Amino acid sequence: MSTVYRPTEFQTRVLSVPVDCDIALLGGRGGGKSWALAWLMLQHIQAYEQRASILYVRKEWPGLRDFEKVLLELVKAAYPDATYNLKDMIWRIPNGATIEMSQCSTITQSYGKLQGRSFSMVMVDELGLYPDFSVVDTLRSNLRASKGVPTRMVIAANPNGANHSGILKRYVRKLEPWKISSLPGIAERIIHCPSTFRDNPRLNRAEYETQLRQSSAGDEGRLAAWLDGDWESGLSDLFFSSTFDETRNVVPSEEAFPAYCKPFLGADWGTSKPAYCGLFARALRPIQMGSQHIAKGSIILVDEVHTQSGDDLNSGDGSTVEEFAVPIMSMWESWGLPGRPKGVCDDGIFAKFGGRNAPSVADQFRNCGVTFNKAGKGFRRGGWELMRSMLSNAGTDKPGLYFTDLAGYALSTIPFLPRDPRRSDDVRSDGPDHAADAVRYALLGSGTVEKKQIGSYYGRTAHSREIEGVERAVWV
Repeated sequence: MSTVYRPTEFQTRVLSVPVDCDIALLGGRGGGKSWALAWLMLQHIQAYEQRASILYVRKEWPGLRDFEKVLLELVKAAYPDATYNLKDMIWRIPNGATIEMSQCSTITQSYGKLQGRSFSMVMVDELGLYPDFSVVDTLRSNLRASKGVPTRMVIAANPNGANHSGILKRYVRKLEPWKISSLPGIAERIIHCPSTFRDNPRLNRAEYETQLRQSSAGDEGRLAAWLDGDWESGLSDLFFSSTFDETRNVVPSEEAFPAYCKPFLGADWGTSKPAYCGLFARALRPIQMGSQHIAKGSIILVDEVHTQSGDDLNSGDGSTVEEFAVPIMSMWESWGLPGRPKGVCDDGIFAKFGGRNAPSVADQFRNCGVTFNKAGKGFRRGGWELMRSMLSNAGTDKPGLYFTDLAGYALSTIPFLPRDPRRSDDVRSDGPDHAADAVRYALLGSGTVEKKQIGSYYGRTAHSREIEGVERAVWV
């Protein structure tokens, strides 16, 4: 006796979405998203036949093989004469439609086989496993179809992945569930279709809920994200969620550089990924910023420059050392700080890859007027623990870690960095951790910066001048 396949109530509702709308399936675990994708494929190839060409993408091979099993069931049930090339992972439907599955880990490593090709529908499953949006944004360029065939991008993701914060900001906070919306520059028409395990009658829901509760290890935020698809509660599973508090760690910026503080830079170098440089202040005595008491020895991220490009927090604009040195110099000068900009950066910039006489990245920065010393990265996880400790100390009589409201990129990334699923005391290294790395280097390496007093910038006396339209302090 043959099996009869029918979509669930949730999947039926997804199938009712207008065909000219993109779809975002951003719900909890076990909600039937994978089968919803398969049903959308069938709907598309039945409607457009030989003009339908579908691409399904995942980051990792095991997940791709899991979805392969779903299609083997559903496509064969609908089209018994359909053929599947196991090597190429391409379905050929008797009506002329095709479904292609592809593993695409990064644009650099995997996109070449897809570049220039056309598909009427592109699906990116488990989008949260990607550290950024480069894959989904690039694949949109492959959406091309013949006249009369609407193109569609479909994404699916669970909370608590590498790009949890990015998906939360780009999609979840901007899209009202089950309502047609617009995301300028991303999607003209898109609908968020959330689901939870309660929408999946094929599961033993009581048993599945028990498994999720046990897997959450008592983390209520993680449990809410998995059970209810609550992306906001899922923030509690982020690495700094228990130590970063905006009311405690963020202080108002001031016109003048903080009094009785020593300035220095903390940087993380990158080209395809963002390069980041923060201007830090080390409190030489207790000070007051706004209503916040700041203890001696505290570190304050006062200002920043970076090369982050577009909407993707993990994508750099490809600036050279010479190009990035310009805003670093400008930032230092705009605060009226004397001498050359100096600070700490990741140890990798001191490597001489072209041989003993070849200039390192650090040498190139020095030639441009910016001096970096080695941060002495040491034990990565030990640096994160120091950072967590100083975040927690903010507002007490112990040295704390603070950010002014000028540190926009840092505040958009650090509080939302996911925990490494294999090492709970580490940050996932494939996310936008560039500002976090710079802060970590600043905390570990601030003692290596030259300690002699330059001029009199330890004092309070300052007057202001206009530099590039921004009012800054000049120390006298």
